Amino acid sequence: MMKKILFAIWPALGHVRPALELAKRLKQENHEVIFYTSKAYSNKIEKEGIRFYPFDNQKEFTGETLNEVFPEYFKINKAIDKFRWGVDNIIAPTLIGFTKDLEKIIEVEKPDLMVVDPTMTAVVPLKRKGIKIPIVGLGILPLSVTSKNTAPFGLAKVPKKGLINTIYYQFLNNYVQHIIFGKQQKTFDKYMKQLGLKQLEYFYLDSVQLYCDYYLQGTIKEFEYPRTDLSKNTKFVGPFINDTYQNNYSHPIWWKELYNGKQNILLTQGTLDNNDFDNIILPSIEAFKNEKVNIIVTTGNHELSSNERKLFDDAGVLYDKFIPYEELLPFIDVMVTNSGYGGVQQAIFYEVLLISLGTSEDKPEVGARIKYSNVGINISEFKLSPHKINEAYHTLENSKVYTEQLVKLSNQMKQNNGYSNSILIINSILRGEKYEKFDIN
Repeated sequence: MMKKILFAIWPALGHVRPALELAKRLKQENHEVIFYTSKAYSNKIEKEGIRFYPFDNQKEFTGETLNEVFPEYFKINKAIDKFRWGVDNIIAPTLIGFTKDLEKIIEVEKPDLMVVDPTMTAVVPLKRKGIKIPIVGLGILPLSVTSKNTAPFGLAKVPKKGLINTIYYQFLNNYVQHIIFGKQQKTFDKYMKQLGLKQLEYFYLDSVQLYCDYYLQGTIKEFEYPRTDLSKNTKFVGPFINDTYQNNYSHPIWWKELYNGKQNILLTQGTLDNNDFDNIILPSIEAFKNEKVNIIVTTGNHELSSNERKLFDDAGVLYDKFIPYEELLPFIDVMVTNSGYGGVQQAIFYEVLLISLGTSEDKPEVGARIKYSNVGINISEFKLSPHKINEAYHTLENSKVYTEQLVKLSNQMKQNNGYSNSILIINSILRGEKYEKFDIN
């Protein structure tokens, strides 16, 4: 049963990477796969034997080049203002370019199914224009859809039960959608009008998920808030963790230190948001420098200054630019993290306790889920105290509750691989089977 599948993915490495892994696996299932995203990723995609479509009507940018293409974005200090500017000037305008590009591709290629990520804004216009092919959303970000059971996405509030809280969340959701982000909703409506379409039916942050025919959330239920009003198109498929990893990583000379009997503590500030190591890395090194542990740091694209290199060496830090988590996490006891959704779930998969320090983008929401699921400690502060990090470490070490819950969630994740379950569902959709029959997790 060979079918043609079109991937349309927001241009950021954290979105392209899991989508490309799924695309590779679908190709191995003998489907023809086409991939639409920024030309920056064309080599990665074409190397897998997958046909590639670059942006045409859409302005070229990636998550890794935002500071070059949109320098104004990085001059804004206040988080809420930064988010609003990003919606108005980066996200909403893609409605035009993405939609025009995909209309042409669909007309030429006539795919049987389309796979998108949560920020592929063209989903709404395409559906409004009457596209006939099923659209499958990949939930590679925390579930953000509005619910009467939760506070608005972005506030990072762990939900509480009860009628009073339900009323409170309803008030917060209305306030956020109509007051805080009312202008951004109008920005989306402006671009919808330019496409000859009526205004959005839903809040703009909900629209892609609700307009997808099928939405496959990349986690287990235990790592997400319960929602009694979750849309029927949404299914939990398990985390998108590569269970077919092939070892081609050359270990650094310090690798043998991981076997020296000390606890291994991993510090990571992510691949992108790591220009300033004062955010997470340096306070964390200070927190652990007097502990009898191995401190491991992944530096990403951050070039160490001479002062930072000396500090690393004086503290005995073991570091490298990039270490595949599949290689490193089996050795790690505790991870101090900026709370990237994928990396955090990999840590849970490998039974690594978490100290969450993320304060930007969707990271506070991931930290709140770490707190909710009891697999670590969330320190949601912009000015980090080494003492608080150290205190969190000892709390984790002295309580069995976190470890027991971690093992429970890890076992659930090992039984539910997001890629395998997504392929099962996609193949069944392509056979014309009813989606409602699936209840994987």
